[in-house]
Amino acid sequence: MEITFLLGAGVSMAVGMPSTRELTDDVLGSEDLLRHTDQSIHYDPERRYPSGGLWDQRADARKPVCASQAYLGSIRDLMADLVPDRFFSYEDIYYVAQALENEAGDPLARLFWERLVERRGGRSGEFAGQDDAGQRIEALLYMQGAVAAILAHHQREVADLGKLSVLIDAARDREVQHLHIFTLNHHCVLENHVASKGIQFFSGLGPLDGNVRWLDLDGYEQQRDEKLLIVKLHGSIDWFWFGRRRYGVCSAQFPRDASGTLWRRALSYPRILVGTANKAQYYQETPFPELFCLFRSHLERTDTLIVCGHSFGDAGIRAHLTNWAIAGPGRRLFVVDPNARQLMSQHLGMALPRYSQVYPIEKDIGQVDWGTLKALTAAES
Repeated sequence: MEITFLLGAGVSMAVGMPSTRELTDDVLGSEDLLRHTDQSIHYDPERRYPSGGLWDQRADARKPVCASQAYLGSIRDLMADLVPDRFFSYEDIYYVAQALENEAGDPLARLFWERLVERRGGRSGEFAGQDDAGQRIEALLYMQGAVAAILAHHQREVADLGKLSVLIDAARDREVQHLHIFTLNHHCVLENHVASKGIQFFSGLGPLDGNVRWLDLDGYEQQRDEKLLIVKLHGSIDWFWFGRRRYGVCSAQFPRDASGTLWRRALSYPRILVGTANKAQYYQETPFPELFCLFRSHLERTDTLIVCGHSFGDAGIRAHLTNWAIAGPGRRLFVVDPNARQLMSQHLGMALPRYSQVYPIEKDIGQVDWGTLKALTAAES
């Protein structure tokens, strides 16, 4: 038996990670987000950064963050004025902020920028003393770093890991020869929990090299006989770029490999995808082409897919699922979400129901046990 899951943000929320709304509120307004002198963003609710005295490090670390929050908040406010009664998430705001980075070639972005400057009293370039270009780039880097820092903090405190029991039980089921879990979440809650249960898995990282593990996506082919494979389609908060075409995982700022070579992070923020429609353009940048190639090739080999906690709002993922459904008759999609029918009606339209069998399961992942799900997928085959 081969089982394939696709996990979305609903799974993250089920185990106690912050919701999209909570992440948005923190990114735009938290006083606990700080920028280190190496440009990395830190989330410091414990107030470990020293404050007061002759050198108020916390105040200094807050200044660039406050400027980013003010800029991004002004974008959110203008979006809300233009489209009232809609909640705009940090991903929506990132999408617009990125369009503004290159507004000269986009008439709509240019119009939005002019309205934004008008709202600021005709003043631009007031971002930490930088010009307009610096302002926009700095805000984008801040948002990526802030999202990663908040998730890294909260993943240490998750309290509802029992809600992942359906995945743990599937991994332990002797009748399941292969379990593939594709996730759109950036945090490491799943991998940490699986490892704590003593279950072997491969998630794209090679063996320890000194004190760093390098991202090795070719390993998915080499490890295809491994029972549990975890693929993080939108990146991970612990994947950092070290130059020489290498991403790696290491808690140290300057990791040293087994040969004694000292490495330095070439970028201060991790490799994660943030945004909405703009995500598709990053599917062509390493390591995402390789990750989505894995996704596509695996979908071609499976007729059953279990989607948990995904809203189907990501156009790129939705296109992959639609193409998968159309390519083969009898393909079955199980949607596990408290609002499964509504999501299917809103985002999937007629394409999937027309070409495949779709089964809504209106529960969150913590309310579904593996025995019931296994029996249901077997009964519908």
